[in-house]
Amino acid sequence: MEKWLKALMALRGIPQTRIHDIDRLAEILEEDGVKLPIGRDQLDELTQYAVPLRYEDLLDAEPLNREATVELVETVSTWADGALDRTEHSA
Repeated sequence: MEKWLKALMALRGIPQTRIHDIDRLAEILEEDGVKLPIGRDQLDELTQYAVPLRYEDLLDAEPLNREATVELVETVSTWADGALDRTEHSA
């Protein structure tokens, strides 16, 4: 998820930031006029899994709804791949 968002930032010429906060990355894209395919709140739910965690930290994390997460990842993947593909063909 993080890599797709950062790829779109690079495509749009947005300076890269060394953050792993998915919500913040989505916010940066929105500020640049990108319409996200899903709500930032849904993306933000994955932030806790986007950064390296110690094993003990995982014990405190909410259980991951795998079915919902797969659907979310597929939605963002399709959206990002489409945006990147459109740019590649117009170049």
